[in-house]
Amino acid sequence: MAYSLETRVPFLDHRLVEFMVKAHKNIKMQGYERKSVLRNSMKEYFPEKLLSAPKRGFAVPVREWFKDKAFENHLGSLINTDWTLNKESVKEIVQSNKEGKKDYGNFLWMLFLLKEWLNQ
Repeated sequence: MAYSLETRVPFLDHRLVEFMVKAHKNIKMQGYERKSVLRNSMKEYFPEKLLSAPKRGFAVPVREWFKDKAFENHLGSLINTDWTLNKESVKEIVQSNKEGKKDYGNFLWMLFLLKEWLNQ
């Protein structure tokens, strides 16, 4: 939800909701484990490691995307702009990210957004 990624739609089926409303609370939540029914019903389909894994966010791999040759023209457009940015610094950041020396993926993404906003 922090990344505006929703995957709950199948659980909004009115028949499932009506069925689970009738189920006793001890079935729905065993001890302090949340989603007991879901986890128990999926045991045969998924490994235990996956079912007991903690929640985690959905990360976008922008660092890896910007290493790809498909982005070279776009990255070049960041360097060759009319902005008041230091072109050498931007070039160094692009190169460091490409070589994997440092993760500047999110920073480069912000530069792309700034560039688009300035071009409006």
